[in-house]
Formats: sequence, C-alpha cells, structure tokens
Amino acid sequence: MERSLALPRNDREELARRLLMSIETEDPGEDAGAIWVDEMRRRLDDLHAGKVTPVEWRGAVERVRNGLKRRKTA
Repeated sequence: MERSLALPRNDREELARRLLMSIETEDPGEDAGAIWVDEMRRRLDDLHAGKVTPVEWRGAVERVRNGLKRRKTA
C-alpha cells in the first residue's frame, strides 16, 4: 500500500481507475436487479410522502461542485 501511495500522481490515478473497474465488472449476482427495484420504490415512496425534496440536476451538480471546492480549501 505504501509503495502505491508513493507513486506519481498519474500512476496513482491509473491504478485507482483500474481498481475501480475491477470492482465494477464483478458480477453483482442475480439479486442486483431486485435490490435496485426495491431502492427505487423506497425513494419514490419517500418522495410521495414528502420525506425528500427533489432537486434539479443543475442544482445538484452545483451543490456537489461547491462542496468539493470547500473540501479543497479546508
């Protein structure tokens, strides 16, 4: 792990990308579709119950970017 952290930034980015790809390509199993259906139902129920407030895409992206900027300056 320490050797990986000592790599130049570009090499660490490539390593991170490859590691993430290796995880994403693993077979999630037959239950993955059912799990997502349950999650979507839960989210829709929360929306209809007024537990959450929908946010426009542009607003959501802006909030994420601002949060990342604050992290960099902290």
